Amino acid sequence: MLELKVKIEKEACSLFSRFGIKSITMAELAGKMGISKKTIYSCFQNKQELVDAVYTPQLKEAKAACLASIATAEDAIEECLLCWISLRPVITFFRQKAFSDIQREFYPLSARYQQFRNVFLRQMIEKNIERGHSEGLYRPSIHPAIIASLQTILIEAMSGEIPLSGKWSEDTVDEQILLHYLNGLVTARGAALLEQYEQQYLITPQA
Repeated sequence: MLELKVKIEKEACSLFSRFGIKSITMAELAGKMGISKKTIYSCFQNKQELVDAVYTPQLKEAKAACLASIATAEDAIEECLLCWISLRPVITFFRQKAFSDIQREFYPLSARYQQFRNVFLRQMIEKNIERGHSEGLYRPSIHPAIIASLQTILIEAMSGEIPLSGKWSEDTVDEQILLHYLNGLVTARGAALLEQYEQQYLITPQA
């Protein structure tokens, strides 16, 4: 049964990402998999439960990856870069058609995402700025709570298609946004360290 549930979740994730959650019925999912709708309902009580099973683990995995990055990073700048790398899969998901359906139709999962973004990510950014202050890598004039709140708003604004991605890849645009953010924080010593980390972590061509 567990193996079947995993297969259903994987196929559902693929279809939801391509066509949106609302557009795919349980009958269509069953047809794509060559199984009966009854078989799907033997694993999931309803579509809400299936959607939760598909997407809730992504938020949990992203949180765990960020916490691991915080624990292993040598300094605040590396911490920020490692967390950003950990969040990339989730950021990609935020831009999928499925995410707009979640916001409109699936409140429990949408609420968990709001909690993840507005509480966990905001607190993580605020603590990162405080760490950068203590290490002398971020300018002391930067207000942790204000900047963390602004970055949270930016993350929300990025939850959708980026207009610039028609000319440049989304990875390139994301990296430029991250560099713009970090260069606004760093001291002279932090800027030198950031330049070193760019070579290590940011591999997208800038052209």
